[in-house]
Amino acid sequence: MDVLTALRQSPQPLSDDELAEMLGRDSRTIGQECRSLAFRGLVIREQKPDRMVNRVYRGD
Repeated sequence: MDVLTALRQSPQPLSDDELAEMLGRDSRTIGQECRSLAFRGLVIREQKPDRMVNRVYRGD
């Protein structure tokens, strides 16, 4: 499973660390991938008080 698929299947936004744990990958690599997806307009990265979270852009 890749990052975008994981985010699409999740009912809530996920942090880089949560995605890394789910996918068995390094959180730095996941963060880079999420930033790339955000740059391409596929993912929205939001700063919460305690962490950065990612969600799929759905045109809203």
